[in-house]
Amino acid sequence: MRPDNIFGCLYHMLIIPRLSTFIEASSVESRTDAVLFQTSLETLLSPEFPTVGIQIRIGDLFMKEDSSVDTNDPSLIERFGGFFTCVEDLSASNPETIVFLMADSLRIRKIALNRWYSGSVNHTHIQLLTSTTQVKHITYSKDIYIGFRDGLLDMFLYSLCDQHILTRDSGFGRVPAFASMKNRSLFSLTEKAKPKCALGEGQVTFTQSGREWSGV
Repeated sequence: MRPDNIFGCLYHMLIIPRLSTFIEASSVESRTDAVLFQTSLETLLSPEFPTVGIQIRIGDLFMKEDSSVDTNDPSLIERFGGFFTCVEDLSASNPETIVFLMADSLRIRKIALNRWYSGSVNHTHIQLLTSTTQVKHITYSKDIYIGFRDGLLDMFLYSLCDQHILTRDSGFGRVPAFASMKNRSLFSLTEKAKPKCALGEGQVTFTQSGREWSGV
């Protein structure tokens, strides 16, 4: 046991999604974005291209935002644009990079889709995997089980990524990053951070990350 794997070992001993859970989540009747879940699982399990996971935590109020929200919100782009440029830095030398984004805000996910798929930034080598539906948080969902299950499965997908960019003041990205047991430094970012990730700015070790705001 080492500081970089002890949490992952304990996590996988206690929390392992059953095969039936994956089958259930891939059912259209069970999950509105079942096709995306299937595609994400297959893509992230494939070793063909490097993968980067991004976790952006904005706040509980954003979980209930309207689905027609603006995808060109200057305030959100200013606050969290550093997460996107970090990915672009890390993927610049790769012919194709798979990016899995989980965020409590539908608006920030739409901003990412607009950024990488509408020609606003010339990064056509980035393939983004992210949900286009509102988060089914257990506090706001009529079905607590579905909210818990979908959150757990999103964390599982995030753990499959090769590299992890996460919100420093949140444990939702840190838990699956630790559970991945990948012996690589994390990129732990705050709002309005503008790190040059290709130069290693914003990187922390598992041990350092465990001492940050929310710990694990």
